[in-house]
Parts: sequence; C-alpha cells; structure tokens
Amino acid sequence: MRRGSAAANRDELRREYDLSQLKGGVRGKYYRQATGGLPKPEFRLILLRGPDDPPLTSQEFQEELHEFARALHAQGTQVSSRLFAFDAVHAGGGLSGEFILAVTAAGFLAKQLEAPLKAFLRRDRRARVEFREDGKLKTVEAQGAEEAERIIRAAAEYHESISNE
Repeated sequence: MRRGSAAANRDELRREYDLSQLKGGVRGKYYRQATGGLPKPEFRLILLRGPDDPPLTSQEFQEELHEFARALHAQGTQVSSRLFAFDAVHAGGGLSGEFILAVTAAGFLAKQLEAPLKAFLRRDRRARVEFREDGKLKTVEAQGAEEAERIIRAAAEYHESISNE
C-alpha cells in the first residue's frame, strides 16, 4: 500500500481517532516543564573565551564560569546554565558559557548583570545576548569590559519592554 506524499499526510487524523472525543487540548501545556521551568520572557547570554584564555574545558576557565553563575544567583537572578559532557572513558564536562536568565517584572536584569559581566569581560573576552523583541530575535555583542555597557543597555531596554506588556 502506497502512503502518498508527506505533505498530503501532514494534517490528517487517523480514521481510528474520534474527533469529537479530542476536545479540551491545551497548546503548550508542558512548555514550562520542557524549558526548565523558566518564565516565557528569557534573555540568553553567551560568554565566549578571549584569545589568551585557557580552553573551555580547563579547570581555571570553568571556575570563572561558575563564579559568574554564583554572582548572578547571589543577586537573586534565576539562571539556567547549559552544560556539556564528553562521552569517553576519561570523560569530563562543565559549563558551556551559555546562560538563560529569567526575566521578571520584579527584577531589574541590567542592574543584576552589570558587575558580573564587567568582571568576566575584563580580558578582551566576548559576550553575546539574544532575546526576542516584537517577535524577532535580537542579538547584541560586546568585546571587552568597555563594551559591556552595550549589553547592559540592551538588557535594560528589554526589561522595560516586557515590563510594559
């Protein structure tokens, strides 16, 4: 029996399902659970090594990433960190440098981010933030502590835009 094209089968419901019994479904019912419980507005921060930094997997660099996360936690910022792992006999892993910060109307993200970000960017390192504004992905990059203000300003503008919603 030939199934036909994928496009033709995409929106069809199997005959054995009774459509009248499939009422009350909720779109996105498990979204919060699947995304780690963060509220919908999120601010993604990616910290990148500088040219003179040790490798991402080094104990020294991993400790700096942990310090950054601890500084945010100490200020009451809800943070989710991306991790990496190697699948090998002498496997290792650690923080990838990507952090997802929960943004709430109660907290002021830019103020909480300023000190840890400037401390991390002190060695010609780079940082990139990504967030959705008016439904479009917006990206802001900075290199070195002098340019950290660009990310701080973007965080303040983003926080203000979601606070007004």
